[in-house]
Amino acid sequence: ISEALERALYVVVKGDEILFDASRHEPLLLAPPMLGHCDQALMQAMHLGDDGQCSYFAINIERLSPGATNCLSSLGSFVPLRQHAAILPNQMAALLGYARSVAGWHSLARFCSLCGHPTMPKPGSLAQACTNPDCGAHHFPRVDPAMIVLIHHADSDGDKCLLVRQTAWKPRVYS
Repeated sequence: ISEALERALYVVVKGDEILFDASRHEPLLLAPPMLGHCDQALMQAMHLGDDGQCSYFAINIERLSPGATNCLSSLGSFVPLRQHAAILPNQMAALLGYARSVAGWHSLARFCSLCGHPTMPKPGSLAQACTNPDCGAHHFPRVDPAMIVLIHHADSDGDKCLLVRQTAWKPRVYS
């Protein structure tokens, strides 16, 4: 096994849900041995990035065969990311959000926008490749810029910022 595969961790995504360890309420980041005989899942993994210690990949089970889907689903339970994102460490929440976003795009970009033929994930990248040999176009997720604003007030009591909260949210979760 190459060094990159030894350092690989896989986030499993199903729609807006992430595979979690139900007993510990934390996301399951799967090492290659944990994937067992789910070879098809490895072939369609999308590279999310590398932090110097690990390489992270997303596996979107919506594009896999029923056998591979059952294999991965048996490892934990799928939970909406919104349910845990606010209480996860920042880097983990960002990684899972990115994995969900990329997997969602892959589910929607199933056909080439130039010729209409089906696309397939390009292994090891975020691209979708057109299966039409006459076209061969590569498509990538688009980037939508966003802006986050902090509303603050400085007075003699110090700096303050405006936070909001819904009563339905877990304790200590704010927006």
